[in-house]
Amino acid sequence: MSAPITFSDVSTTPSSALDALLASSLSVRFPRLDTVDAIEITRRVYGIDGTATRFSTEKDDTFRIDAGDGSRYVLKISNPGETAEELDLQVAAMRHVAVVAPGLPVPRVLRGIDGQFVLPLGSSTHPHRTARLYSYLEGVPLDALHPSARNRYEIGEVLAQLRLAMAGFRHPHEHRVLAWDVKHLLSLTGLQAHIADPLHRSLIEQAFARFAAIEPALRCCPTQVVHNDFNRSNIVANPGGANFVSGIIDFGDTVHTAVAIDVATALMNQFPLDFDADGPHDLFVEARDLLRGYLAHAQLSDDELLLIPHLAMARVAARALLTSWRAKLFPENEAYILRFTRPGWEHLRWFMQRDHDTVSNALLEFVRRPTHPASRDPSMNAAPTSQPPVLNEAVDISKPDDSLRGDMPNGFNPSAISHLDAATQQHVARRVRLLSPSYRLFYAEPVKIVRGEKVYLYDDKGNDYLDAYNNVVCVGHANPRIVDAVTRQLSTLCTHTRYMQEPILDYAEDLLSTFSTSIREGQMMFTCTGSEANDLAMRIAMHYTGNTGVIVTSEAYHGNSHLTSSFSPSLGRRALLGPYVRTVPAPDSYRMTPSEIGQRMAEQVALQIEDIRRHGGGLAAFIADSFFSSDGVFAHPTDVLAPVAEVVRRAGGLFIADEVQSGFGRSGTHMWGHERHGVVPDIVTLGKPMGNGYPVAGLVVRPDVVASFGQDMRYFNTFGGNSVAVAAAQATLDVLRDEHVLDNAQRVGSIMLEGLNGLAKKYECIGDVRGTGLYFGVEMVHDRAKKDTDIATALKVVNGLRQRRVLISATGPDASVLKIRPPLVFAAKDADRLLTELDTVLAAL
Repeated sequence: MSAPITFSDVSTTPSSALDALLASSLSVRFPRLDTVDAIEITRRVYGIDGTATRFSTEKDDTFRIDAGDGSRYVLKISNPGETAEELDLQVAAMRHVAVVAPGLPVPRVLRGIDGQFVLPLGSSTHPHRTARLYSYLEGVPLDALHPSARNRYEIGEVLAQLRLAMAGFRHPHEHRVLAWDVKHLLSLTGLQAHIADPLHRSLIEQAFARFAAIEPALRCCPTQVVHNDFNRSNIVANPGGANFVSGIIDFGDTVHTAVAIDVATALMNQFPLDFDADGPHDLFVEARDLLRGYLAHAQLSDDELLLIPHLAMARVAARALLTSWRAKLFPENEAYILRFTRPGWEHLRWFMQRDHDTVSNALLEFVRRPTHPASRDPSMNAAPTSQPPVLNEAVDISKPDDSLRGDMPNGFNPSAISHLDAATQQHVARRVRLLSPSYRLFYAEPVKIVRGEKVYLYDDKGNDYLDAYNNVVCVGHANPRIVDAVTRQLSTLCTHTRYMQEPILDYAEDLLSTFSTSIREGQMMFTCTGSEANDLAMRIAMHYTGNTGVIVTSEAYHGNSHLTSSFSPSLGRRALLGPYVRTVPAPDSYRMTPSEIGQRMAEQVALQIEDIRRHGGGLAAFIADSFFSSDGVFAHPTDVLAPVAEVVRRAGGLFIADEVQSGFGRSGTHMWGHERHGVVPDIVTLGKPMGNGYPVAGLVVRPDVVASFGQDMRYFNTFGGNSVAVAAAQATLDVLRDEHVLDNAQRVGSIMLEGLNGLAKKYECIGDVRGTGLYFGVEMVHDRAKKDTDIATALKVVNGLRQRRVLISATGPDASVLKIRPPLVFAAKDADRLLTELDTVLAAL
């Protein structure tokens, strides 16, 4: 594997950058085209008739073209100073992104009548100018909005995805010398003469000195081709839509440079424009949200993170120098050119008032510190600049709110207890005093449960609650066969696996026989929990491959151990993922068409593998729950994981099927969730329902995969696979088979699915119903057309059902999906009760 290109591979001589600057499109005057010209060019070059509307642009002529058939396009006529190589770089980069990441909102480049993407105008009055035509992206420029914390987080996510998409892009002109590439900051010293204010010149001189101090470290940073201008004007937004970012435009500054420079540029563009350097506020207070979103999908080393504040400072200084120079060249356009320069002086003052290391360490500490996530409340959506952003007064995003702590859906707020009776208040107070705040209760009004039987739970007053949530007790609460097996074994023997015992071997043979693929020839290892099983599986994968890279879905949950929490992003927006952990979007069947889903997940996995390699790592494993439960429950389609497995294995990694949610017949059609996808895993992990509530879990692994681990590493779990655990597991497996529980799951699941779809036709707040067997997700939305998530309604439904003694919860990135997963012995009458009560609650909204 070739080493990643670093900053030091690129020339940074001052004269080359300044010479290139003075000859670039930044300094070229040219006659402007009007809308009549644009209409004529579009008709002649592209064969499209329509009207034209000019956009306000600085370096070229840009128009929106409204065609007669209702289609919209963007026509760009280049600056005469732009070379053919520069334009080809832009077009090639955009086309590359469109191919490798079709879900990213990048304009599509359209061919002219002659089949070319960049077409010379061939005009004597406009020599050296060319035309390009792009698809038009609907939305509002970000600089016309007040993005919320959640919006900024998404902007960071999109920037990371764009970086990953461009990781494999190469072009003959990518190493061009570009004035806006801040690695050339020291080349711009000759422009200080254009800054009249002595204080401002002093700030620039200090910026030069600080940049010179960090330049040696910058030379060691990873590089690639990047967008390099992720600013407010180049981001198109769709406030209130399912995706806030609806467009990434203007690849005019695309260049091969340090990745950290690209991130710093984006952060700098989140600095407040009304900032007072002498005030109490942190310049990075809004930029941090973007950085968090970025780090959820792409990694930066500590060395890169320490440089980012100073690279952001360098970008502010470069902007001040370049715009001051250009304002003198084009005095008629001075106000527009300097619109961001004036607040930039305050930004530079803030930097210079602070110690170099203090600023760096503060950002690094922020990244490492688990803090409150960007708000997901709909009231935090972007608002027009003519009005202040609308905040939910009940949630202060600057201070962790207990009701949202840990990103737990449907969590009870122990500080809001005035509506509860005295006994409940006393219980909550005692719980707060004795138990860690990590332990959370469900529902706005918690339930005190004292007993369970079949699919019912009973409170301390004798009221029954229909349990449509607890999948752990897959064959029902207090199942007499499991109770009897555990009681008899506990009264006989309870010891570990270092003595010869037949039951553990009998169970292993019995369980392995339930697999329909070659994994049935695997070997078993026992743990107490699914977290331990996934932890052990990943340790084996890392040992077998010699690598530590892990790929998961963006809202995955795989456990609470130190290792598994490092690849469980659903633990919170601020969860710290491992250095070689990468995420990919789950196959969202609600917001994507089947053709979009197709190979997309495999393509995304391939991009993340490349990113791991580019940072010096290698892939150990891809791990997934085939229901994508924490991502929002996407049980269909079932053709996405087999292509992923192929990509993973070509990269030398292992495919791990996490069956904690989807296993033991939950789908109704298959014993194991991965079998629905036609994939053969290298490792299968088991948990939750394995012992119907008794703590037993484990994994099945290919013998060749575990062989060296068994020889080189000692593994023993005192309680994993002990004689009582095996008795519980065997009894559970016997009930599943003897009482035809899978058939029941399929039959009653069909009743549930039909009923839920019926309610969706009746209530507009239900955007989507999805699931299989006895596992369902019902997504609540504000607007079906926009498919925008509605967490408030979801929680109203969850708590409304709790008041009617039906227990479910919520899941998904925004906790807007009702999660319904009852014990597999759920009967038709139970389904009818749930559907009736759900109908009642929805009608009362």
